[in-house]
Amino acid sequence: MGDLAQIRLIGEQIAEAAIVKFTTEHPQTPQKAEIPPPLKWAGGIAAAVFAALIGAFCLWMVTTLNEMQITVARIDERQQSQAADQTGKFQEIDRRISTLEAFHRAGAQHQ
Repeated sequence: MGDLAQIRLIGEQIAEAAIVKFTTEHPQTPQKAEIPPPLKWAGGIAAAVFAALIGAFCLWMVTTLNEMQITVARIDERQQSQAADQTGKFQEIDRRISTLEAFHRAGAQHQ
């Protein structure tokens, strides 16, 4: 453990000396890159358009899903009413068949 600590200490001292030497030899500081104002405006406009598109898409999705929900509810109501109508029709058919069978049974018994 002692050797690793000594090696690290020596490495840090060498790195600090190299940094000090480099900064004394190169005193100029690098200039910060400046973004031109038209490019900033273009980026702002693009971001605003993108945000508006996302908002419009969300509004469209909400509207579409609401319309689909209403449509599905109407379809469900129609299916339920048709099922009730079919149940009534089947009951009427069963009644007629029962009456017809009873009539034929009565006619077969008289012969």
